[in-house]
Amino acid sequence: MYRLVLYCLLITSILSLGACEDKVEEPVVLDGDSYFPMQPGHWVIYQVDSTIYDAFLATGSKITSWQVKEELGKRFTDNEGRSAITIKRYIRQDSTVAWSDEQPIVWYAVKEEDRAERVEGDRRFMKMVFPISEFREWDGNVYINDFNETNTWYQYYRYGAYADWTYTYSQIETPFQINNLTFDKSITIAQQDKENLIEKLFGTEVYAPNVGLVYREEWILKTQDSSQGGDWPERATQGHVVKMKVVDYKGG
Repeated sequence: MYRLVLYCLLITSILSLGACEDKVEEPVVLDGDSYFPMQPGHWVIYQVDSTIYDAFLATGSKITSWQVKEELGKRFTDNEGRSAITIKRYIRQDSTVAWSDEQPIVWYAVKEEDRAERVEGDRRFMKMVFPISEFREWDGNVYINDFNETNTWYQYYRYGAYADWTYTYSQIETPFQINNLTFDKSITIAQQDKENLIEKLFGTEVYAPNVGLVYREEWILKTQDSSQGGDWPERATQGHVVKMKVVDYKGG
């Protein structure tokens, strides 16, 4: 009888352990629709701070700041037959300049069932893929033409530096605070983090529901002297570090 009781207890323990092991936490999966707004009239204002690195500058670098307003405009059909919306992008030196005094450049955005894209001049970025799930990866710069190292700095800066960027959802539905704004939920997309003796490439973006992009940071840096010591960005002789931070927004 004693052995039978022990045997039953052992079996119960094994079954309970197995049940615990089977309880695997399900990954968070989002449709992502609210993180990439497409409503006409929606706008976001950003503070942009940039450090430009150039060997021809007296101090080797220069800090500049400005503000950007992105406003969603008219819907239209793009050259691939997809529903798209214009992005009117205004740039001003500071808040003392009225947005109405600035002439916008026009980009556009497309959101389909499986992806969201932005076309910024002659560059097309796949900003998101749907559904959103943690650690999902994609080639966000797949549509940007690559240029090899023998081409000009401008070609590298605009195109070649963006080759082989693997985007990843690194955080999902996490709180995010910036300036005086607090967002209960956000997603973070890690775009690139690479460095060697001659270059440093880094990119990350944070999005909030019904707002869109709320933070962006990008490093595109090179040095002409691979033997130069020190850390990035101090060793850079070309490139930039740019940070965009949301300061205000209005849903459409």
